[in-house]
Amino acid sequence: MKQASFWLAALLAAGFTASNAQASTACPFSAADISKALGVPVQEGRPGLEFSAAGMVMRDCRYASKNFSVMVKTSHYSNPAAAKDATKMLAGKLRAIPNDPDGAVIQEGQGDLTDPAVFYVRNGVAVELRVLGIYYKDLKSKDADLRDMQTKLAAVKRLQ
Repeated sequence: MKQASFWLAALLAAGFTASNAQASTACPFSAADISKALGVPVQEGRPGLEFSAAGMVMRDCRYASKNFSVMVKTSHYSNPAAAKDATKMLAGKLRAIPNDPDGAVIQEGQGDLTDPAVFYVRNGVAVELRVLGIYYKDLKSKDADLRDMQTKLAAVKRLQ
């Protein structure tokens, strides 16, 4: 929590600007891209919060399905080398995906232990794919369900 407060304060001090991007920014993937990888239908993405600070613009987009949503957060850096440091701010343990061309990692143990998340950097853009909600098959989350969804997230078409 201290780390999140620190970064929020840093963003505000650096000239943080926020806006609701509902009409201004298209989502980076089609519903078909997300649906194909996850094996469930999702609605077209809806842009959410957008903010910029100190050479970076972050955009959030949500793709809703029946029981969960997929958040796609992109952070566009004016200095592409800075994007490589984006994972340094992530909580928990980062597990590398073997032989991934973008150096993608899976975030584990970030606090709630249930939200599958994958991160990678491509062409100066840090990308976070995270499932929010009830993605598991039974009434209780299982390790196998979590691993299955992590694998599916890693298979989402990559940002061009």
